[in-house]
Amino acid sequence: MAKKFGWVHISTGDLLRKRARKGDRLGKEINHIMHQGRLVPHWIQFTLILSQIVQAGPKKNVIIDGSPRSLGEADMVDEGLSQIARNRLCVLYIHISEREAFRRLLKRGRSDDTKSAIKKRILYKKGVLLVVDHYAKKGVLIRINGEQARDQVFNEIIKKLKAKRII
Repeated sequence: MAKKFGWVHISTGDLLRKRARKGDRLGKEINHIMHQGRLVPHWIQFTLILSQIVQAGPKKNVIIDGSPRSLGEADMVDEGLSQIARNRLCVLYIHISEREAFRRLLKRGRSDDTKSAIKKRILYKKGVLLVVDHYAKKGVLIRINGEQARDQVFNEIIKKLKAKRII
C-alpha cells in the first residue's frame, strides 16, 4: 500500500525493535518488556511514532501499522496529529480471529513470538475493540476482512479507500 501510493509506512513493532537494538537505557527497557510479551507503554510508542510522522512532513500520507491498541494510545495519536495539523484521519481495522492471529504470529518465527508471549499480546484485543468503537463513532473507521487471501485484502482496502475518496 505504501509503495503503491508513495505513502510513509510506520511500523510500531519495527520502531520498537530498532530502538531496542540501540542498547541504550530506553532500548534495554523496550527489549525487556517485549521479551516478556508485554505491551510497551503508550508514551514510548507515541514518542517514536510522532517523531516519524513529523519527519515525513506535512504533505505525505502516513500509514501507522500496529497502533493505537488502546484508548490511551488513540487519545495520544489524535491529540498529536491535531497538534501538528494532521487532521485527516482514516483508520483501517483489518479483522482476523484470535485463532488466525495466533497461527500467523507463530509462523513468523521471531524470537519474541513465543506461545506465552503471543497469548499475552492477544489479550490486548479487548483494548483494540474499544479503539475500533472510538474511531467508528468518529466516522473514520474502515473494517476489512483480514481472513481473505492477501490480494483480496488489498483489493478490499483499495475499494473502500476509493469509496471514502482517500485515494
